[in-house]
Amino acid sequence: MKIWVSSEEITKALVVGVALPVVLFAWAWLVVALFPDSSSCGEYTGCLGLFLWGWNVGRWGAIVLAWPLLYLLRVRPAWPVAILGGAFLVAIWRVAEALDGSLILIVCGGLIAYPVAAWVATPGVPRWVRVLVVGLFAGLFVVGSLAGG
Repeated sequence: MKIWVSSEEITKALVVGVALPVVLFAWAWLVVALFPDSSSCGEYTGCLGLFLWGWNVGRWGAIVLAWPLLYLLRVRPAWPVAILGGAFLVAIWRVAEALDGSLILIVCGGLIAYPVAAWVATPGVPRWVRVLVVGLFAGLFVVGSLAGG
């Protein structure tokens, strides 16, 4: 019975967890660079409002972008890792928002979500382990939702 995924698969999933925030920051910066005269740009805050809008929209795009990145890096199975990683990432974001928007947790959430998803999606992992890990992330989501109001 294989429980541990190869370190190569975990490393590839970790690369995706790092790449997604980098791409997201680049996209949000591009939005600000393309629209510097937006009404969201102010004298004292710069274009922070536009950047935050780009971040809020872009983070959902980052979840969609995870599957092609996982597939290109040959993480197998890519679909379950992308779906589980996205669900785990949403749970992490929810907890981070409940902690008054912990930026480090929001940005680095993919470093946790995608490697754990790669491990959980590995063929041969016992069902009880999968249920336990998914249940833990579902509990995180519920706690974050209750704490965030």
